[in-house]
Amino acid sequence: MDDVRRISKKELNMLVMKLPSPIRAHSERSSLFASFLVERLKDKKWFLSLDIDPQNIIDAVYYHDIGKSRIERDYHYSFYCTAPHRKKRYESHVGEGIEVINEELLYYLPAYERPSFEWCLLKAITEHHEELTGGGFPEGRDSRSISIVGRITAVVDRFDNILFVGSMGTFDFDSAVAELRGAVGALDKRLVSAFLSDVEALREFASAIYETEKNKPSPDTYGIKLEYFPRYKVGVKEINSYRVKIKVNDAYFGTLKADILAPIGERNGQNVRFEKLAFKLLCENLDSIWTPERDIPRVVFEVSAEQFKNKDFYRYVLDTAEQYEIETSKICFALVEADMVSSGLNWSEVLAPYANAGFSFIVDEAGDRFSIFPYLDELPIKCVCLKPYLLDKIGTNTKTKAYVIGVSKMLESMGIKAEFLNVRKQSEYELLAAIGIDYFAGDLYGKPLTVEALRGDGESEKEEVAADE
Repeated sequence: MDDVRRISKKELNMLVMKLPSPIRAHSERSSLFASFLVERLKDKKWFLSLDIDPQNIIDAVYYHDIGKSRIERDYHYSFYCTAPHRKKRYESHVGEGIEVINEELLYYLPAYERPSFEWCLLKAITEHHEELTGGGFPEGRDSRSISIVGRITAVVDRFDNILFVGSMGTFDFDSAVAELRGAVGALDKRLVSAFLSDVEALREFASAIYETEKNKPSPDTYGIKLEYFPRYKVGVKEINSYRVKIKVNDAYFGTLKADILAPIGERNGQNVRFEKLAFKLLCENLDSIWTPERDIPRVVFEVSAEQFKNKDFYRYVLDTAEQYEIETSKICFALVEADMVSSGLNWSEVLAPYANAGFSFIVDEAGDRFSIFPYLDELPIKCVCLKPYLLDKIGTNTKTKAYVIGVSKMLESMGIKAEFLNVRKQSEYELLAAIGIDYFAGDLYGKPLTVEALRGDGESEKEEVAADE
């Protein structure tokens, strides 16, 4: 339509700058992958007959997630979350993409006709989560009504999410290709085939992107901060280590609730992403604490069992610790017992290389009916942390007390320490210490500390905000 005002890329780029840097990076990579795909389509007769400028498609892909500038960061990766309200808020980024352009730039995208850039932009924003089977969103369109732009955007968006977003710190190209092939049906088979027509060229192309990403300055971590909870050891009668917990403190939205770090879904791999970012931050923190006069403390880093399905995690933590010159003996990984049991992994084989490298392990929230206790003699476990509800009942329920005493004695006979978290009262400590519990954490031992407090910077604590850059 000649009488319709054209959209300025400069104005669009101003909106992109409102996106968190990880979303911008995803947009940039998706656009690069779109250029790779379009290059393999541009001479095909069926594509030429569409009369769409390939550059318009590539540019449109870059802006496909622009609606995420209007939704809270902790909803950016909630596609696979089972909580309906969270999934609904995530899905709203499609509609928000149109609204942000209509309202902030005063462009009414539906007014533009094919094959303009504006029409491509509309399709990239609204159709990149639609699936040919009709199972996508926001409108549940099927193969009869999804444009070529929407189909291309869906392919490259999915590939980048598999390869980069859900696997931060690793580069498992073959698994990403296999998963993309498995999505044929939801995605356009013809486009996937074209995209993967020269797998080695794609591997080289993606590897170059990965190397560029890897060598950039530390990425935006969604405001990830670490809190250090004092851990008291009975034998030495002092705090000799710290439990490390992740919190997210966002520049725009404040402290985010802990459920962002709960499992969002195995397919999306966001636990993997956050834990890797947090582990790198942990090593940076520990490195900043060390001085010739003061050694770094021992820490317990809570990590999901799902992480250990990632064959690259071992090399990642070993290389990261080595990069920051952190002794592996200073780092203990804590895994939740129920997750270990349900994972299906052979934990004796999985944990052996980590233990040989010097890392140690704790089983958290132990005491479930389906327990890992019978296998403890086969595992490199140094400590078992019992379920919190036992603490609430031990003072009033003789059976619970007898159970804790029995478990404590069993662990002692195996050379394994016992731990309780959430200890609030001196009376709780005295009872548990008499039973034989070795480690404690909780309000009784002080508030969680920042890395600045651990370093003894001497500055008054300020409200934490995360910088986007």
